Amino acid sequence: MEQLPANDLVTIQINISTTPLFQFIKEDGQTNAVPNTASADNLNGFTLYIDAALKYDSLSYVANQYIKNKKLHISEGLINQYIVFDHCEVYGDDKNQLQVKVDFSGSYDGTFTLTGTPIYNATDQRIEIQSLGYELTTDNLLLKAAKWIFHKKIMNELKKFTSISLTDYYHAITHNIDLMLNKEWRKGIETEEQIKELKVVSVQALPEHIAIRSYCNGSLTITINEANLAAST
Repeated sequence: MEQLPANDLVTIQINISTTPLFQFIKEDGQTNAVPNTASADNLNGFTLYIDAALKYDSLSYVANQYIKNKKLHISEGLINQYIVFDHCEVYGDDKNQLQVKVDFSGSYDGTFTLTGTPIYNATDQRIEIQSLGYELTTDNLLLKAAKWIFHKKIMNELKKFTSISLTDYYHAITHNIDLMLNKEWRKGIETEEQIKELKVVSVQALPEHIAIRSYCNGSLTITINEANLAAST
């Protein structure tokens, strides 16, 4: 599947805890840091837990852009036929199972239903479906009898759009954190952050959406300019 436009498909909720480093700038330009009162583990840092929801209706829309009207030729022995993918629907259940239903036509009519468990591939930054299996629903007796012929080709084709890139998701998270923590809160008070670690820690298929939980930590500095602060009061 193509990379997902996170701003359209993902609902993001960010929870933050911080132990920032404060810096005070006097009128003469001298900088003084507040003495260390925090533990070494939390000094000058922030921690974010980010909950995001990938919407099934949006995932179905993206999948249909890829698969709709795509023709797949099936040739094996005396069989030389084809099928056309007509429509795709993505949904989940309460057992962490993601399901993809694909209607097809052409030489045969029917429906493929793929089922599997979503996992996160950290190396490729993608959500993939593990233990993928499929069920064939058709009234065509020949297709039912030759199900084994279709299995490999159809599974290879459908796996292409059941892999979801999170590259845009990471860009969206980084951008939102920058907007939230790199700014001037009021004249004379500014914060600056630097992300040290950002990773997905869990992926789960729920009845309403795919739930993604991410963890982020980094450094946070608050600068207070006495001269600018005094001028604004």
